[in-house]
Amino acid sequence: MPSIPIILLTGHLGAGKTTLLNRLMQLDEIRGRRIALIVNEFGQYGVDGARVEHDGVELFELNHGSLFCACLTKDFLKTLDVLATRIQPDLVLIEATGVAETGDLVPLLERDVADARFHVHANLAVVDSLNFTKVLPFMQAAGRQVRQADGLVVSKTDRLSEDAVARLDELLVSLNADAPIRHAAFGDVPYDFIERAADRRAKRTDEPTDATLQSGPPRDVVSVFVQVDRVDRDALISAVERLGRNLLRMKGYVDFGRGPVFVESVFGEISESPFDENSADAPKRWKYGLTAIGWQITTDQLRTELSQCEM
Repeated sequence: MPSIPIILLTGHLGAGKTTLLNRLMQLDEIRGRRIALIVNEFGQYGVDGARVEHDGVELFELNHGSLFCACLTKDFLKTLDVLATRIQPDLVLIEATGVAETGDLVPLLERDVADARFHVHANLAVVDSLNFTKVLPFMQAAGRQVRQADGLVVSKTDRLSEDAVARLDELLVSLNADAPIRHAAFGDVPYDFIERAADRRAKRTDEPTDATLQSGPPRDVVSVFVQVDRVDRDALISAVERLGRNLLRMKGYVDFGRGPVFVESVFGEISESPFDENSADAPKRWKYGLTAIGWQITTDQLRTELSQCEM
């Protein structure tokens, strides 16, 4: 059987990987193929999986850790075996958690246990133009994701000045001079950009092939799911402000008093999206609660701060 291609999506927490994933599946070149999805989240409850538009597509979720650390290797390889033997898709799309070390993926796929039944067609790193320079000094995985990518998708550039975008592009080129760059609003990436990234991958010789899987989640990074329903919006905003840089990412479904909304926070900036849980556009499955990812903070501290917001 021919090796099954993988399009890998990486990028820091909140960069816009799920948005890009949903847009890619709308492309004519992808929509007409037999697709399988693997969505990985660093947390107990998978929020992104509920937000992926996957009608007619096989979806696998891997939670509780980084896709490319030893803590999930067994589950990942089991998923690959199911894909190769039972589903046999034309293409696999993988959305990795924002703290993933992507250099571990290729050696994992090339191990005997995977039988080289898969290959990475293109590795696209999503770069959050608003927060990448804030993340880079203390989250080393963010820099490695960019350096190891075949193509760079830069999100949220519509919220920056042209000079700021130009400076970010210079930084990205210094980290990965050969990867094509696409400024993409709401994940708007054409298929020919993926092929340019794939061409870059075919020519590169600098990707490590002897990486050792991490033994566990990244140091200083923790995740907690807090079961909350009715939430005081002002109290939640205050909690996010108190947590400051210790809160890397927060997302989930809550009710501020007018029905369920999807709320998220990246580096203290909170946004919310109302939805009708009975509408065709609502997630197929979801539950009230917040998933928070913190840095240099305990799970108890995160849980306490967010639990106090419940009405």
